[in-house]
Amino acid sequence: MTGLNDPAFFDRYAHEYDERDAYEPTQTVDFLAGLVPADGRVLELAIGTGRVACPLAARGISLEGIDGSPAMVEQLRANPGGSEIPVTIGDMADVAVDGPFQMAYLVFNTLFNLPGQARQVDCFRNVATVLEPGGLFVIECFI
Repeated sequence: MTGLNDPAFFDRYAHEYDERDAYEPTQTVDFLAGLVPADGRVLELAIGTGRVACPLAARGISLEGIDGSPAMVEQLRANPGGSEIPVTIGDMADVAVDGPFQMAYLVFNTLFNLPGQARQVDCFRNVATVLEPGGLFVIECFI
C-alpha cells in the first residue's frame, strides 16, 4: 500500500501533521459532544494526534481510540490530556477493542484512508460489533 492507505505514511508525517492539516476541529468537537449520552463511552477510529479526542476528553467524555500509526499516537501522548486516553494500535477496519460503546466516530474524511469499499464495509461491520444496541456511528465525509 502507498500514500494515505499506508500507516507508514502517517508515521513519516506525524511530527508535523497538525501543522499541515487544514481542518479545524472545534465545530466537529461541539457536534460530537452534543451526541454523547451522559456517562457515555466513545470510540474514535483513526484517533491520530488527538485533535478531536483531546478536546472531548477535556469535557469529561470517556473516550478510547484506535490508530494504525504508532508515531501519530506518540504525538497524541504529547498533547494535553493525550496520555490519559487509551489507544489500541491497529487497523481501524478491524476495531480490536472491547465494547460496548454508545458512540463511535470517524471524522475528517478518514473513512477514505481505507483502501476500497470492501475494507470500508469491514469497518462498518466491526464497529457494529462494539456498539451497544441503539449506539451511534458518526462518519464525516465530503466529496
